[in-house]
Amino acid sequence: MSLKMSSQALTSGVQYIPISLEESISMKGCRHASHCLLYTSANSSRVVYGLIQLTDNGELGCPGGQVDVEDVTVDDIIDATNRELEEEINYHLNGVTREDWICSHREDNPPYIQHFFAKELTVDELTQLERTHMNAQHFPSESLGLFRVPIGGSDKKFMTNFLRQRFAGNARQQIIETIEKLSLVSPEDQVWMESIESTGDLLVDNSVVNSGIEVKALLRADLDVQYNDEEVDITYGLMAVTDDGLFDFIGTHYTESDDKNSMIETLITSLDKDLCADWLPIDCKS
Repeated sequence: MSLKMSSQALTSGVQYIPISLEESISMKGCRHASHCLLYTSANSSRVVYGLIQLTDNGELGCPGGQVDVEDVTVDDIIDATNRELEEEINYHLNGVTREDWICSHREDNPPYIQHFFAKELTVDELTQLERTHMNAQHFPSESLGLFRVPIGGSDKKFMTNFLRQRFAGNARQQIIETIEKLSLVSPEDQVWMESIESTGDLLVDNSVVNSGIEVKALLRADLDVQYNDEEVDITYGLMAVTDDGLFDFIGTHYTESDDKNSMIETLITSLDKDLCADWLPIDCKS
């Protein structure tokens, strides 16, 4: 059983029809867009990790954008993909090639074709990109950042919750087709991933009962940034993707005491473990 790469995908009421790369460039009057999943499989845990982007409208996807060329060619699509990777996430490594193409889909109203590539990185390359992507030209006007997602593994709760989040366009289907084409998970897990509905209740482990007071923090900063050619002040907050595929505040922990100083001490200890970096101390006024 395959992941239905030849079938039509329906996402958010829009029908995405599979099409070959060569056939797509023969269609006149269509707009094109292209995106790319950057991933690594060379690590001691043998789990594949991919970099997922938070878009400027709050949806999940992969970096990429429009192919601003009429009478587009395959080279135009590849060039546009590499340009968008540089502009959105500061990617300057080996560029995408024809061999990295995964799939293309068209939608008819209006005529629009979306292409998808996947590029494998080393662990060091992926880690470095995590550290430097915020230096990109179009951060944060088009990209609000990248985060690492484990693909596969023994715990299916993460991917179930992750695939039920809101994705931009048909990014969810593109990621699933990438997993199949590159055999990033076992055949059994491929079938299981395709069976996950794009919408549905998120899985929460109600068997885990945490006693005490929940303590967490929103770490934020006011920054001057370039947004659509204007310098504006924006407040940014940090959130974490938990090991069960949900979004939460950093440093979430439980304490038995309702004393403010005790709660702050507990939170600081938790933040030290989560961030592994120097940051400003928290006081009661925060």
